[in-house]
Amino acid sequence: MPIYFLILVCLLKLRKSENAFKTTFYSLLLQHSIADVVAMGLYAFQKVSYVLIPDLIFGKQEFLAPFFYNCFFWFIIIRSSGVALLTIHRYLVIVKSFFSLSISIQKLKSWKIILMYWIPAMVFDSVFYSDPTVQFDSVENLKNIVNPETTLRSTIVCISFLSISCFICAISNCLIIKYVRAKSSSFSKPLQRELRLTLQVSLPFGAQLVLLCFMIFANLYAKTGNVSLSSHLAVSFN
Repeated sequence: MPIYFLILVCLLKLRKSENAFKTTFYSLLLQHSIADVVAMGLYAFQKVSYVLIPDLIFGKQEFLAPFFYNCFFWFIIIRSSGVALLTIHRYLVIVKSFFSLSISIQKLKSWKIILMYWIPAMVFDSVFYSDPTVQFDSVENLKNIVNPETTLRSTIVCISFLSISCFICAISNCLIIKYVRAKSSSFSKPLQRELRLTLQVSLPFGAQLVLLCFMIFANLYAKTGNVSLSSHLAVSFN
């Protein structure tokens, strides 16, 4: 949590003093950092509240149990969408830098980038992850009780979204690699900088692949009816 918060603070400071950090890429990265901080903050609040105020949490389970359960998937979708946007941006800037679409994206205002990052993912989440039937088993354990069909549907939708996002990222990265190989003898300093940023974006893409494997594993348990284990996996990973 402190590391995520430190990254966010550094980005905000750099954007105030350096024009190089006011680009579309860093605006997207800023939103991605905010999503990380919010997700970690909710996770910390969940764990601390389970210890300090379990009676209150259990008493408000009609709202809090579905909220905590659905938030796990909400932020997977938001972050997965963010990784795809960052990777597509890398492709457009490096491979299609002179296309009108790339130039237009580079000139986007911050508020448009914010809407582009958050709104589509949140609309998707509100459609697929708003199940109000999740409950806690007891005030002592506060484990989620989830309908098997809900768990199965949630994981399948999540796996599908992650798969599409990973596919987009993989294709974009392959096209970037192909372009780099073809232009390896004429790298300018700006292009070298963009490539370094691309390497940074590849790290969350790798983490996303790991998450996809995890969700496939959780889905297998959901199909066998082992809802308690799949729910436990979801809570642990969150």
